[in-house]
Formats: sequence, C-alpha cells, structure tokens
Amino acid sequence: MPYCSKCGAELDKEVKFCPKCGTVVGPPAARPKRKPISTLAIVMIVLIVVATVVAVLAVITFLPHPTIHAVDVSDSLDVPHRPAVDTIIFDFTADVAGVNIAFEDLPGRLVTLDVSVSGEVEVYDSAGADLTFDDVVDLTFDDVVVDNVLTVTSEFDATDPNVRRWISLSATCDILIDPSLNASLNVETMVGGIVLDTQAGVVFDSLSLKATTGGVEAHWVDDVVVAGDVSVKTTTGGAEFFWDNVIATKDVQV
Repeated sequence: MPYCSKCGAELDKEVKFCPKCGTVVGPPAARPKRKPISTLAIVMIVLIVVATVVAVLAVITFLPHPTIHAVDVSDSLDVPHRPAVDTIIFDFTADVAGVNIAFEDLPGRLVTLDVSVSGEVEVYDSAGADLTFDDVVDLTFDDVVVDNVLTVTSEFDATDPNVRRWISLSATCDILIDPSLNASLNVETMVGGIVLDTQAGVVFDSLSLKATTGGVEAHWVDDVVVAGDVSVKTTTGGAEFFWDNVIATKDVQV
C-alpha cells in the first residue's frame, strides 16, 4: 500500500494526488518534446543579419562626413566711377558681421565693400580641399544707376545650417563711400555692431542703422548735413551718437 511522502496518508494505487494534503503522487507528466529548429532557418537568419549589418556600414561609409576647416578668406566689391552720379542709395543686410561705414575719397570708384571672414567651420566636404570665400559665405552685390542715382543692394549671409556649421566665426564688412555723394543708407546686422564715421560736407538724405545683437556708434563731425530722417536702433547693445556742429533739418530718432 503506497503512502504519501509528505503527510504519510495511506493512498490507493490509482490516485495521482494525496486526498489529504494534495501532494502529487503519480509521476510528473512528461514535457512535450520541442521540434528542433531547422538548420536552414538558422542559416537564413544569420545571412539576413549579416546582410543588414553590411548595408548599414556601406551607407555610413559612403555618406559625406563633416570636416572642420580653419578659414581666413576675403572679398572686395566696388562700383566704378560714373559721370553725373551724385546720389547713392545703399541697402545692406548682414546676419553675423560687424559693419563699418566710412566716407573717403575713392579714386575711380563710387563705393567699395570689403568683407573678411575667419574662424573654424564644419562642412560636408569629402575632398578636404582648402575652402574659398564662396564656399563658406554668401554675398550678393547688385548696383544700378537711374538718372543720377546709384542704388546698391547687398546682403551678407554666413549661416546656412544645411551647408555649414561654424565652430567660431569673425566677420567684418567695411563700406566706403565717396563723400561727394548724397547718401541714403539703410544698414542692418543681426549679430554684430555698426560703426559710422563721417567727414565734413557729407550729406545724408536719410539714415537707418539697426543692430539686433550689438551696439551702434555714429560719429558725425563738423558740417555734416542731415537732410532726411535718421533712425539708430539696437535691441541688446547700446547706441552712441557723437554729434558736433551737425546741420539737421529732419527728425533724428535714437
């Protein structure tokens, strides 16, 4: 007569559980045998994994990689002298640059724009060649003369996240204008300051200087004539006006 191994109760031969404590008496049911995995299936899985890894590595290898370049480039643009021109309208915009404006005698020219750029830039350039001015910045400069009026429209753009990323950047835009021209200037920079220097006899038909991040300085000397509205604005920097015996016939807003 069998007995329960746990509580010692007497058991019938046919029972599988102890009626007193519920302990399993019969032999445990055999686990169903697992069907072995096909060798071909294993080989296919391995091949798929290997092919996927190779494809990913190939894509990574052939994608253009950004490289960091040290740059020190410059460019110079000008408008040659044209008879009978006595007025200039200059509209200039820069995203990241310090802008200097001055009036100087320019033999054979009416206006010049000199731009210098230095720093470190990260670009997608697999060849690794030295970068030119046009590789790292965009500069437009358009001029037209109608009657006796020269109109110049120019834009400097150094930031283009789709093409380049600057690690460090220093940019300067120097504008020189013939002092014999009556000037209407509209100059704006997003990041950087603006400095205006004049000389005696310069006539402003209008003037607008705006720096979003950076200061504005305007130096007006004896006998400068302000014949139109003047606006000097800055968002985060200071605005400094140096004024000495200036003839003003219109509003000046600082």
